[in-house]
Amino acid sequence: MKNKILLYIPIVVLLLWLVSVQQTLHNAQTVIMPVGGYDPRDLLSGHYLRIQTQYPAATGLSGFGQTMYFCVDDSKLSFAKPENCGLFIAGKNHYGRFDDGISRFYVPEKKALPLERLLRDRSRKAEIVLAVDKNGRVHAKDLLFDGKSWKEIQFPDGIK
Repeated sequence: MKNKILLYIPIVVLLLWLVSVQQTLHNAQTVIMPVGGYDPRDLLSGHYLRIQTQYPAATGLSGFGQTMYFCVDDSKLSFAKPENCGLFIAGKNHYGRFDDGISRFYVPEKKALPLERLLRDRSRKAEIVLAVDKNGRVHAKDLLFDGKSWKEIQFPDGIK
C-alpha cells in the first residue's frame, strides 16, 4: 500500500506545478514586444525559434549578470526596482543587453523552417506576446507576425 502511494507523488507534484503555472498565466498581464531571431534546430531540444526580445539598448551599463528592470509604462531600463512603475519585467544585464530569460519559442517541426523565414523577413513585423506576473517574470504566450498568431498563418506546400 505504501509503495502505491509513493507512485502517485510525482503525478501529484506535476499536477500542482501545472495548476500553478496556469494560475500565474491567468493572473498575469499581457505585453506585446518586438522580436528578432533565428532557428538553430537543436537535435536534443527539438525545433524552436531562437528569439531575442527587442528592448532598448542598455548602453554604458556595467555589472554583467546584475538584475535589471524594464518599466513597461515608460520603456526605461534601470538597476533599481521601479517603485512608480505599474508593470515591470525583471531580467539580467548581459553585456549591455537586457535579457528577460525568454530565448526559445517551441514550434512543430514542419513549421520551424517557414517560421524561421518569417522571422528573418525584415518586411514582416514579428512580435512576442508575453505574460508578465507581479514579480516581473515573463512567460511566452504567442508569436505574432503582422499582428497574426503563428498558428493562423497559412503556409504553402501543404504545411499544417
